[in-house]
Amino acid sequence: MEKLIKKLDEIFATYNVSDEDIAEVGELIASIGGDELVNEGEDFVVPDMGEANEAETDYED
Repeated sequence: MEKLIKKLDEIFATYNVSDEDIAEVGELIASIGGDELVNEGEDFVVPDMGEANEAETDYED
């Protein structure tokens, strides 16, 4: 999560994003339970991408 926040800070600075928009993004991140997100390791669960993902990996010739 720290990497995401650092990258967003860089993008916000580059594009002169307003304080109000930065605050809104912060609220959105907080609302998804950022401290509980697991994106690596044994506890990582790959999200189900639905039928769109299956169509991409279904190679019928």
